Amino acid sequence: MTASWEYVKVQHPHLIFIGCSAHALHLLFEDAVSEIHEFGTVVRDAQQIAKYFRLHHIPHAVLGSVANDAVGGATALQIPCSTRWGSALDCVNSVLRNKTLTAQRRSIGRKRNHRSRRHQTKDQQ
Repeated sequence: MTASWEYVKVQHPHLIFIGCSAHALHLLFEDAVSEIHEFGTVVRDAQQIAKYFRLHHIPHAVLGSVANDAVGGATALQIPCSTRWGSALDCVNSVLRNKTLTAQRRSIGRKRNHRSRRHQTKDQQ
C-alpha cells in the first residue's frame, strides 16, 4: 500500500494525500488509552470472561438459558476487536449486563449441589 501511494505521489505531485482519518483517530485513541493501565486491566478481564464462555459450550448454553429465563432473550458477550473503536467498551458492558445472570446461575448451582448432597446422605442411610 505504501509503495502504491509513493507511486501516485510521484505521478501527481499537485495532489494532497490524506490517509484514513478514522484509522488515524483509532490509533491515537489506542495510544491514549494504553497509558491508562486500569482501563487495560478491566478490558483484559472482561475479554477473558467473554472468551471463557465462547470457548466452553456448556457454560455458554447455561448462561444463554438463564438469560432467556431472566430477560426473555440471551444477551451475547462481546469480544473486543482491534479495528472497532467502541468494542472494548461493548465487551465490558456485555460482561456487566450478564454479571447478575452469572451470579444468579452460581447461586442456583450451589442450591442444586446442596440438594443433591442431601439426597445422597438420605440414600446412604
